[in-house]
Amino acid sequence: MRYFSPEAEVPFCGHATIALGAALAARCGDGVYALQLNDAAITVEGRREADSADGAALTSAALQSPPTRSAPAPADVVARALALFGYRGGDLDPRIPPALAHGGATHTGAGPAQPGSRGRCATSSMRAVPSCASSA
Repeated sequence: MRYFSPEAEVPFCGHATIALGAALAARCGDGVYALQLNDAAITVEGRREADSADGAALTSAALQSPPTRSAPAPADVVARALALFGYRGGDLDPRIPPALAHGGATHTGAGPAQPGSRGRCATSSMRAVPSCASSA
């Protein structure tokens, strides 16, 4: 299974995998389907259920995530991510150290000092620049 954005291949896309599980259930029947990603083997499950209200078929799907891991974010990755989103080091909550989190794709995560400040959500998640972080 491979995933593509308009500009490049991406290592994993959970929403697309859930949609694939629903499509497989609709076309091939209920089951757990093995998928091979570039860096991991996962499964997606799809189930069809009858809707009691009008008899229409509903489909549910779930996936087994690729292996997850996290590590402290290197200073150069943090600096590039902060600049990309218009933050400065003082905008971050020191109780939430920036980290690289991997669950199929590597992301840089950091918490702002004042949740919701500057029109942003309480937790920022920023896609790591591919040249900044290895998937190891």
